[in-house]
Amino acid sequence: MKTFFQITILFTLLLSTLACSQKKNGTGDPSSIVPTIDAKPIVSGSNNTATLNLNKQILSVLKAKDYAKLSEYISPTSGLILSPYGIVDTVQNIKLSKATIATMVNDKATMLWGKYEGSGEPIQLTANDYFAKFVYAADYANADSTNYNKMVAPSNTSSNVATIYTNNSYTESYIAGKDANMQGKDWSSLVLVYKVENGNTYLAGIVHNQWKP
Repeated sequence: MKTFFQITILFTLLLSTLACSQKKNGTGDPSSIVPTIDAKPIVSGSNNTATLNLNKQILSVLKAKDYAKLSEYISPTSGLILSPYGIVDTVQNIKLSKATIATMVNDKATMLWGKYEGSGEPIQLTANDYFAKFVYAADYANADSTNYNKMVAPSNTSSNVATIYTNNSYTESYIAGKDANMQGKDWSSLVLVYKVENGNTYLAGIVHNQWKP
């Protein structure tokens, strides 16, 4: 009887060792292997490839209107500046905190976001309406061109992103004009500005740009 139990234990250990070996060599049951996924949206450092990948992630979040997820890309200390037009005013433009962005989808109150170009009338919109009009106003996730630290928007429109964010990197998602009657003037772009804090890259600014008469 003792010999029988010893053989049983040795057989069990042999099966366990074989199973571990199969998993290590990739020959085991694939359904039993749980992949390791890095769900952290913040990337370390700031370079062309990493920033463009981060740009894709954020555009996907903006398209889905997932503001709680968007807040994960925002610095807990610096917040996020939003500019409805190409000229960024770091004093007058609204700045949202990480906590505000996470909950603003449920906020029905209007906020002052700046002034409309031309009329000078105040831009008073809910957060949802502002993001629809001055953030994800076109399908920027499938833009005609995506640019790193440069802008291809027509020269008749001024923007101070490159000069005001000299220590930051940025991406431009540009959509060319499609309406023949508009002669290309219906173009728009979305600029995402990034900053590095403590080795992490955060979204620091969202700048909407379009044709200016």
